[in-house]
Formats: sequence, structure tokens, C-alpha cells
Amino acid sequence: MTFKKSMTFKSQKVTTFFKNNWQLLLILLLAIILRFYKFGQVPAGFTWDEAAIGYNGHAVIKTRRDEWLTFLPISFRSFGDFKAPFAIYLNGLFTLVFGLNKYAVRLPFALAGVLGVLGFFKLTKAYLEAVKYQGKFSSKQLGLVAALIVATSPWHLHFTRAGFETAMALTMICWSFYFLIKFLKLKKKTTFNNKLINLSLSSTLAIASLYTYHSPKIFLPIILLTVLIINRKLFWREKVASLITAVWSLFLLFPFIKDVLFGNGLERGGTLIFFEGLPWQDTVKLFLYNLGSHFMPGFLVGGKTTSLRHGTGVYGVLLPITFSLVVFSLLMVVVSVLTKKQNKKFTNSILLGLGVILAGFLPASLAKGVPQANRAILALPGLILVAVLGFDQFLSLFKQLEAKLKIKQKTVIIVISLIYLFNVGAYLFDYYKHFAKASAEDFQEGYLEVFTYVEQYEKGLNGFSQKDEIIFSDNYGQPYIYALFVRKTNPIWYHGGSLIKYKFVSEVNVADLERQNSVVVATYSQLEEYQDQADKIIYGSDGSVRFRIFVTD
Repeated sequence: MTFKKSMTFKSQKVTTFFKNNWQLLLILLLAIILRFYKFGQVPAGFTWDEAAIGYNGHAVIKTRRDEWLTFLPISFRSFGDFKAPFAIYLNGLFTLVFGLNKYAVRLPFALAGVLGVLGFFKLTKAYLEAVKYQGKFSSKQLGLVAALIVATSPWHLHFTRAGFETAMALTMICWSFYFLIKFLKLKKKTTFNNKLINLSLSSTLAIASLYTYHSPKIFLPIILLTVLIINRKLFWREKVASLITAVWSLFLLFPFIKDVLFGNGLERGGTLIFFEGLPWQDTVKLFLYNLGSHFMPGFLVGGKTTSLRHGTGVYGVLLPITFSLVVFSLLMVVVSVLTKKQNKKFTNSILLGLGVILAGFLPASLAKGVPQANRAILALPGLILVAVLGFDQFLSLFKQLEAKLKIKQKTVIIVISLIYLFNVGAYLFDYYKHFAKASAEDFQEGYLEVFTYVEQYEKGLNGFSQKDEIIFSDNYGQPYIYALFVRKTNPIWYHGGSLIKYKFVSEVNVADLERQNSVVVATYSQLEEYQDQADKIIYGSDGSVRFRIFVTD
């Protein structure tokens, strides 16, 4: 083949690829825009968990030790509990390349979000093809609908625009399930290598999610054990690939198991309701109440949340139109049972979706403080499946009634699209206009700015006079981690006294203003009457005072 023919052939392949996948590429472009537009400014602040992830990741990559000088930990001690390690180590690589700053910390989570949108497309399409679902739309078209819903999902968007490990774990689980379905549906004549690759990829990604967040430790065993029982004959038939994957999985799980048995892997268990000391009857009642709270419209569409860190407080985890499709699917199942005209593939798929939703809500229901969108996000694949099938069934039903209603199906699709666009637009307007300001306190806005400012007095930088001490209010909580983050402090230097000039106190008062050659940092509720004497005021994006800084000679 000549060079000219080769280039022509490659050009034809690229053209064909774009022709066949242009809708998916547009959805992925939308996902990128929605996750990266102002992702350093909205949410406006930077939570102490984000600061801890960024700092510890940077520290462990640079020095092999975390903030407590633990050598290459599996569980990272942080604010009274322990964090899973994967996102922290990954963050270390990103901050090593792009510097220790807010954008570098949030970047891998946003990228994982985009990969998650692609994962939902691949998973939905693969599942519907595997069960040979026959509806109004093809498996690919319904996969595109799933990807579009996730790309614009308030739930998914919220947790992929900031440093939340849970959405990163969700992406891994989606891809793990995709490769698992591929393995389960491979034909007997498929090469052994192909089977082994798909099964081992599924296993590796599932285990990676265990190292990323705590919710998969409850969710995955339920789902995978169910799959194993249902498909036990297939796993036995492919026993060589299964055995190799099992050995590989044990190898990957060894640090995890060791940490659980001899380390801090179970420390997070203290947040579970079983440790409340309640009688077992009350524990069961509390669990059922917690579980039920996640099925309530107030949580799903009404914006009910325990903290603005986990939602806008105005919009729920699902857009109203997505919730409507979920409800329609469930109604269709009830009607089909009552009329004894069941579409078994549809009904079984809805039951599967409900099972995934239930398993996804379990981690949040077993813990304190509900409803909890962060711990419950693993229910999203089930909700998306039910919504997508509801969309298909709605248009299929309408097609049957088209002549009687005298309304064309295209008109209905246009109306649904307009409602959908209105839902998305209203949510985004609230997110960027109101939530960005309302969440200032929950996202600890102002910490990065205040430490960037006072560091100049600490070290005598940029013409600022060097001060002997910095009195800093810890009224907002965990200020030390921001000092370490902004100063990019080596953890060994930290334990050697690098922060010796900083004195973190519960409250600053007028007596502190009499200290000589010092900097005094007060929160919004402290030293209000001396605001006119402040040398610097750090404001939030809502215009409120976050910090007042006083400099003494």
C-alpha cells in the first residue's frame, strides 16, 4: 500500500468514526464543559477534605510519607477518621505535575467524571445488548440517553466538580460492570486471552474502587456475590480464567486485607449506626428510617440535604424529568403485572435497577446523618437504567396511541427535550448564581486566600515585614491543613516545627490585638467591633466577611 493510499484509508476510518459516534462525542464535549467551566471557582471554597487529599498526595509522592510521617500508608489518617488511598496517591501525581493548588487537586476528579459519562454509555449499551432488550430505540440510542442524563445530572455534576472520592469510585464501578458484562456474554469459542482480559479488568477496577472510597466496601460484595451465584455455571466453565483472576484479585487485595486486619481499615466503621449502642430493635428501626429517607421525593428532587457540601439545597439529586421517568417505569411494571401483559426483559431490568438502587443506598443508610448524597451515589446506575427504560417505554406507549391522540411522536420528543433543557438550565442557573454564594461556609471559602496573605508576613515576602507570630482562629475548623497546603510544607519540616509561628486558638479577642509584631486572624463573628481597624478583610463570594486580619507592630 502506497503512502497516499494509506493516508486515504486512515482518513476514511476517522470520517467513519465521527459519522458513527458524533452524538456521543457531543455528549462528552458537554460533559467536559459542565465539569470544567469555573471548576476552580464553583464551588467557591475548598473543603478541608480537598486540602487533606491534595496535601497528603503531594507529601507522599515527594517524601513517601503523609502528614503524620506514616510511610506509604494504605489508610490516611485525617480529621478523626481514615481516608482510602487511591485518590490521594493519584492526586499526588497531578500536583507533582501541575503544582499544589486547587485546580490540580480537582482535576483528576473532573476527568473521572467525564470518563464516568462514557462508562455509563458503554455499560447501558452493553447490558441492553446482553439481555437482547427490544424497545422503541436501539441499545446504542438508549446508551446515548443514559450518557446525556449523567452528563447533566445534578448528582454526578456536583460530585465531579470538587474533590469527592465517591464519584471517582463510581466511574471505576461502571467500567468494572461493563467489562464483567462483556465477559459474561462472550461466546464459548472466544479466545481465552479475551475472556481473561475482560474478567481481570473488571476485577481490577472493582478492587480499585475499594481503595478509593468506603461505600464500595458495602455495595460491591452484594452485587458481585449475586452475579457469582446467578452465573456460577459460567464461572465454573471458565474456571481457568476465573482462577487466574481470583489469584490476581487476592494479590491486589493483600494490602487492603492487611490494613483491615492489622491497620486502620475498619476505623471508618465507627460512623455506622451499629456503634450507637442502641438495642437491636431500635437499630433496625433507625436503619429502615435512614433507608426510606433516600427514597423520598424531598431527597430525590426536593434538594433535602444534610450539608451544602452534598447538594444545592434547592435541587435534588435527580432532575424532575428524570425522576418522572423513574416513576413512569415503576408504574409500567405495576400495570403490566395487573394486566398480566408483562414484558419480562423490561420487568427484569427494572428489578435489576431497583436492586442496584437498594444496594447503592445501603452505605448511606447504615451511617449517621441522612439523607447523604455522597455515600449514596452508587445507586445512580440503577436510577439511570430505570429512567432510560422509562423513556423508551413512554415513547413506545405513545406510538401506540399516536393515531388516537392525533399528536405526532416527533412533537412529543420535542416537548420532552424542551422540558429537559428547561430542567438543566434552571439547575445550572441556580448552581452558578445562588449555590456558589450560599455554599461559601460549607466549602470553607477564604482559607486559601487568608493563608496566602499571612504567609507573606510569616516569611517577610513581597515587601511585607516579617512577624514573630500569627494568632489564627480555628472557629471554622482544621486551619492547620490549609497552612500546610498553601505553604507546601514538607511533612518532616512540619513535625520539626515549621508552623511554630502559628498559634491556632478557639477564639481571638481584643487582648490579642495588643501583641507586638504579630498577625491576628479572626473569623466573621470575632472582633466585629474592630472591623475598621482591620488591615485586610477576606470576603466570600456572597459578599460576607470570612476573615479579618490585624497586623501589629
